[in-house]
Amino acid sequence: PIDAFAVHGACGAWGTIAAVLFDMGAGFDQYNAWSGFSCNLDDDGNCAKGAWMGGLTINLAGIGAIAAWVAFWSALVFVPLKAAKMLRASDDLQEEGFDARKHSPPKAYVVTSDDALTY
Repeated sequence: PIDAFAVHGACGAWGTIAAVLFDMGAGFDQYNAWSGFSCNLDDDGNCAKGAWMGGLTINLAGIGAIAAWVAFWSALVFVPLKAAKMLRASDDLQEEGFDARKHSPPKAYVVTSDDALTY
């Protein structure tokens, strides 16, 4: 695995929640969201009171929707691959190691004694 979940999944979810937790509204009673430095307005044109919980709820719902979207498409791709036995590398390849077989040279820069410059 390439650990993409740690960066894109967990950090993305935290950023979505942090956007609500650190919103620049006046405490938990007012919520700015995408309004910038002005508050979300109610029908009377005043700052909407109690909007923070709605903001948290919609952001948590967004995280859930993204998780469901990822789960659906991942299953659509990986379940058939698993059924076709195409997800696992061969025993020989695993025994030798992916780096040794698939990546050449084994290091970014291979320096031999012949390549060394002498002054």
